[in-house]
Amino acid sequence: MTPPVSEASPSPPTAPGSPAGPGAQTVTIGSDENDRTEAERLLNDTDARLAKVDRAHLSGEDASNYRQAAEFARSAHNALEQRDYLAASSLAKKAYVLTNSIAVKGPSP
Repeated sequence: MTPPVSEASPSPPTAPGSPAGPGAQTVTIGSDENDRTEAERLLNDTDARLAKVDRAHLSGEDASNYRQAAEFARSAHNALEQRDYLAASSLAKKAYVLTNSIAVKGPSP
């Protein structure tokens, strides 16, 4: 007697956390949650810093850093919406680092 034919993939299922075949995506819930939390924290700080910067008083390099930070932050927000937490975290870190270089140079409150 032959085993029943399944319409599912012919390869056996992989256990969570085990290596998958080529082109397969592995999802790690714990890591995703950490990336999401980190991205949200960094984006909150970055958004607050960008809001405090007086763009009219930025030099050429600082203005460029501001634009790059704002773009990274926008991309990170989009990645969060798409639940791409690893990308969101990476982009948020880049935005945060750039805002650190210009935040102290803005006008005093």
